[in-house]
Amino acid sequence: MAAHVAELSRRPYVVVQVVPSAKGANAGLCGTFDLATAPDGGTTLRMDGIEDQTTENRLLVSKGVILFDLIRGNALPRDESRSLILEIAEQWKSR
Repeated sequence: MAAHVAELSRRPYVVVQVVPSAKGANAGLCGTFDLATAPDGGTTLRMDGIEDQTTENRLLVSKGVILFDLIRGNALPRDESRSLILEIAEQWKSR
């Protein structure tokens, strides 16, 4: 599975970045969310919580964009993330 994710990350429109555990607590621990921007510029936010919520509310979308930037600021660059994923995949094979 990890090797598959690393391979997907080689695609030009796929970005996989890892936030190392050494970074400690970070904004990404609050739960999963997705941001989708339409060609017309409208953005939708989907959040997981007690129940899924999808919204175009500008305030919530803005908070989602800020959260994404905070998480990405702690993440490794693409190539380093791919290398770490492959390294961990190799470790799992040897167990």
